[in-house]
Amino acid sequence: MPKVSVLITVTGPDQPGVTSALFEVLSRHKVELLNVEQVVIRSRLTLGVLVAGPDEVAGGAALHDEVLVAVQGF
Repeated sequence: MPKVSVLITVTGPDQPGVTSALFEVLSRHKVELLNVEQVVIRSRLTLGVLVAGPDEVAGGAALHDEVLVAVQGF
């Protein structure tokens, strides 16, 4: 089964728990973590996470929706 890679980008105010909430979702979907970049400038977070997995997982609606719910709570 071919894998696809997906770049997840989160930006907004830096608050405790944002990164852990995202990684909790990713761990439930068992995607492969390829790269993480995180920068905080003047209390503003820019987080990029590159993951890979089967298209129905990494590119699927369930992962997308859960990521949105997890990070919108901040």
